[in-house]
Amino acid sequence: MIYLDHNATTPILPQVLEAMMPYLTMEWGNPSSSYRFGSKLKLVVETAREQVAELIGAHPLDVIFTSCATESNNTAIAAALKANPTKRHIVTSQVEHSSVLNFCMALERDGLCSGGLRPPRVDRRSTLQSGGVNSPPREPAVTTPALPRHPS
Repeated sequence: MIYLDHNATTPILPQVLEAMMPYLTMEWGNPSSSYRFGSKLKLVVETAREQVAELIGAHPLDVIFTSCATESNNTAIAAALKANPTKRHIVTSQVEHSSVLNFCMALERDGLCSGGLRPPRVDRRSTLQSGGVNSPPREPAVTTPALPRHPS
């Protein structure tokens, strides 16, 4: 069989499975808990965070572990809105992951913004056959500058 949906899931490399086995079988627990069974894993998670940060050239505080694409996408959108409170414009496409489309709809509909910020404007653009985002002539898709990188 040829599996072509590695965007959704992918097999674990043998060396990753070997490194994770203790935490999947004997040393599992909630690293944020106050009891020793889980809390001793906080150091393990923080070590992993530092390793990932070093690998990608980031600050450890900029590395966030999530459990799935939905949580990752929602966290990224919410963080971008929070980091740039004056930027209230989201551009997405019809072929975006459903978690992005659903979160954007919820932001628009319910105004799920903290700190009294107004809900963002969401533009849903059609896509071209080439895969690009379709913007009408003379109308830029993005009306605000790109988000700045978090200072280290």
